[in-house]
Amino acid sequence: MLAFTGAVLGGTALAIAGILQRAARTELERHLERSRLVVREQATRRHEAREAELRLLAQEPRLLEIARGKRGDSLGHVPAAVDLREAVGSDVLFVTDAVGTVRVHVRSSGTGASELGAERLVRVALSEGSSAGTTLLGGYAYSLALRRMEAGSTPVGVVGIGSRLDDDFATSILRQTGSALLVELDGALVAASGFDDGYTPDRVRLIAELPTLPADSAPAELRLGGRRYLAVADRPTEAEGTGSIRHVILRSLDAAMAPSRRLIWVVCGIVGAALLAALALAGLLARRLTRPLEELVSFTREVAAGRLDARAAVRGPAEVATLAGAMNVMVEDVARATQLRTSNAELQAAKEAAEELARLKSQFLANMSHEIRTPMNGVIGMADLLCRTPLSPRQRRFAETVAHSAEALLAIINDILDLSKIEADRLTLEETPLDLHTMAEEGRGGGHGRSPGQAHQRRQAGASPRALGAALS
Repeated sequence: MLAFTGAVLGGTALAIAGILQRAARTELERHLERSRLVVREQATRRHEAREAELRLLAQEPRLLEIARGKRGDSLGHVPAAVDLREAVGSDVLFVTDAVGTVRVHVRSSGTGASELGAERLVRVALSEGSSAGTTLLGGYAYSLALRRMEAGSTPVGVVGIGSRLDDDFATSILRQTGSALLVELDGALVAASGFDDGYTPDRVRLIAELPTLPADSAPAELRLGGRRYLAVADRPTEAEGTGSIRHVILRSLDAAMAPSRRLIWVVCGIVGAALLAALALAGLLARRLTRPLEELVSFTREVAAGRLDARAAVRGPAEVATLAGAMNVMVEDVARATQLRTSNAELQAAKEAAEELARLKSQFLANMSHEIRTPMNGVIGMADLLCRTPLSPRQRRFAETVAHSAEALLAIINDILDLSKIEADRLTLEETPLDLHTMAEEGRGGGHGRSPGQAHQRRQAGASPRALGAALS
């Protein structure tokens, strides 16, 4: 779960960083387009200003005199040309005659009547009335504008002014737009501002690394000195003098992407710290949760091993504590049920043992009563036969006492047998004649005057020792 959350947060952070980088790149492209428009507007304004100045200069009498050659040699024309150059704020001013020969030219970096290296611009201006282009003068690149001078309708020469394209020009563009400007003329870097990220490369190396960018193309990414830039090129101006000029406008892509990269690192740091904190918290929570669960597992193993007296510790989270309490109640119920089953088994065994003992006792009593009653019947029969023989009174009393005692003992044996029958649940009731008077007398002990056979006959109307004695006599 934590890995999934980290992946989601990291993916979200990367998506946000990607959006920010695309937004930064889009904003950078807008800046470049605005910078390109500013460069073009400045070029247009410079061109319009030079055209206005040229219209005035083409009617300047002193320049007309210089073109017609009425002012002596060329050196004599220099002060007037310098004054006019300074008046119009141009970096260069020159005048030719009607055939294109330079009569004078002055520059902010020097003066002289040397060749301009702009013969084609002069010829175009003589034939068409005006021309413009870029050329090299004294090792510097100049943006030139030329106009034909006329006396009436007759061409008398050409006047030209121009601005030097140097580092100051490129730096002014940087101050206005925030974009670096490179001015390339015929493959040579003639002007460069400082880069917006402070990078100052070697010019030879820079021009070697600078790729060819189509004019009016979309911003392209390029790498200079190991750094990434977005660059656009302006519309090239065809220079009639020496070739073509190209303005390359750049802005640092690394500097624009730096905030988003910092955001990525910050978000990654936050996500990493959050994940570490989550892992630590998850570890604490896991220990707090798994320790009671491990104790419950150990408790269930003890119960499974038969230790019903064991109890689980009720602690931990509420759910785990509730589970532990429920398991304790369950184990107590199982212990009570087990104890009850054990008690029932013991009681059943005791009951069966008691029943078996009672059965054995009853069987023993029945056997013993039967075994004792058989010889007692013999004693009673013999005593009754003895009483029927001639005896002295004393002997008869002894014989009757023996018979009476034997009958009493037989009655006791019969009672014991009846008790065993009651315990065995086999007692049956019999109907026999009852002489209440005789029973009362015998209870009082008054039956000594009767014979044992008579007493026995009164108490028991069935088979008796007397019948046994009669059978034996």
